[in-house]
Amino acid sequence: MIFDMNALSAFNADTGFDFSSGVSNYGNYADFGSMTDGLNANLFSDQLSAFQPTWGQKALGGLNDLGQGLSQNMGLANLGLGAINGLSSLYTGNKQMSMYKDQMGEQRRQWNLNYNNQVQALNEQRADRQRQRVAANPNAESVESYMAKWGTK
Repeated sequence: MIFDMNALSAFNADTGFDFSSGVSNYGNYADFGSMTDGLNANLFSDQLSAFQPTWGQKALGGLNDLGQGLSQNMGLANLGLGAINGLSSLYTGNKQMSMYKDQMGEQRRQWNLNYNNQVQALNEQRADRQRQRVAANPNAESVESYMAKWGTK
């Protein structure tokens, strides 16, 4: 790969990396060849110290011990969470069934009330109609016998 040497020196100045040992110079241009030729082994030593455990992490066993403990018990954690999920689903389903039964009972009560009101209204209409027939013709069937025969129960 060929790069502009001015850009390479600006890159070195910005990052602090020095790739000059692995770069062949061709005037104003450079050929990197293999990128690993110019890397320094201690290049990231300052950055790696940020990942070292602090005294608090060491007191708690360090990051590796904590991670290993979690990974070893992950199956048990999944089993426990599955059991909790199952129990909560059972509880929720039971509550929903109870609410459904209450709702069905209320619907049945309202339906029966509406049905009884309609039966009463229909019987009153039939009785009124038979009273009009008796008033127009005294030989017509009486209201009581008509309702016993034709009334809705």
